[in-house]
Amino acid sequence: MSELPEPLVPAEVDIREYRFMMLDVNRLRDSRLARNSKGEEFRAAVLLWCAAWHQVPAASLPDDDSELAGFAGFGRVIKEWMKVKAGAMSGWVLCSDNRWYHPVVAERALEAWDSIRMQEWKRECDRIRKENTGRKERNEPLLEIPQRPAPLSGGKAGRVPTERRRVSGGKPAENPPNETEQNGTESKIEPKPQPQDSFVRVREGDPDKVVVAKRFLALRDELWPGAGRLAAPRMTIETEALAYLTDGAPAAVLWEVIDSLMRDRKDRDPAAPPGSLAAFKLSLPGKLKQYQRTKDGAGNVEGAGHGGSRPAQPNSDDKWGPWAKVAPRLRSFGAGDEWSAAWGPPPGHQRCQIPKAMIVEILGIEHAARIGIAAEGVAS
Repeated sequence: MSELPEPLVPAEVDIREYRFMMLDVNRLRDSRLARNSKGEEFRAAVLLWCAAWHQVPAASLPDDDSELAGFAGFGRVIKEWMKVKAGAMSGWVLCSDNRWYHPVVAERALEAWDSIRMQEWKRECDRIRKENTGRKERNEPLLEIPQRPAPLSGGKAGRVPTERRRVSGGKPAENPPNETEQNGTESKIEPKPQPQDSFVRVREGDPDKVVVAKRFLALRDELWPGAGRLAAPRMTIETEALAYLTDGAPAAVLWEVIDSLMRDRKDRDPAAPPGSLAAFKLSLPGKLKQYQRTKDGAGNVEGAGHGGSRPAQPNSDDKWGPWAKVAPRLRSFGAGDEWSAAWGPPPGHQRCQIPKAMIVEILGIEHAARIGIAAEGVAS
């Protein structure tokens, strides 16, 4: 049995934030797959490309027919999948990590990964330049600008050649961040940053919009691990966060409110992770105002630098006894959020069992009156 080739894509390549994959229409139209495959084979092949795009490493699939059947649209009917497998898997290569790789999808994946790495490198260079401006004024040593990352794409990724094995011999390429560190003495920058390090871990000096976006993505992964629905690109989330920051929301307050909304959403609907801050566009503005009013009324200290402090709602909810857990839902409802059907009949409904005194106190007299609950005669 011949030795399996090395993977066509490095193990850390994660491009799940890229929702779109470039399609070379001429290449596909003139391909052997388009000429020779049957309809079901062609459909399954395209679905497999899409599935591989968001696997880690990108452009790969597991060597498991039960999983491949699901990716190809056959669900658990492996028998039907096996009928089209040969045609649908045309062009795929089984590599030494026991995963299948498609050379063309690998080309596109490496191009996307290069783009991600270049964006991170540019941001890091901008951060260091800004830092060095202050260091010059303070007569402190300047930080070194990291070297430009060497691209992984460029045509070679699309083949299954022996040249990918050259990392173990010969003269290595100049500053190759994609190579396995054989000599252990590379440049001062961190080689091959993991996606979670580049995109989720908050670094000192990150702008507020970046901090909010990174925390959003990190908390999303924590609350909805392995979510099928993809998050929006981080740049989109940064733009959304910037709009709130520009309107005057302190970064610490903005994050505390987003944190609360995400955890509340997890309780309400565990199967629906938010794609971006747009998921909270109806409730977030009202929550920010409510948070600020509560904080100002309690005389809390501004939470800058330590993640903020939560609204001053000490254990006053305990007075409601077994209904205490409903208090956050009422506040969310009062701020404009929808009342989840999972919580039972909403306030104002004739079958709602929440104490009216609790509804009036938390929602306020005017809001309670609008939903048919009068404050008069309500026992506190």
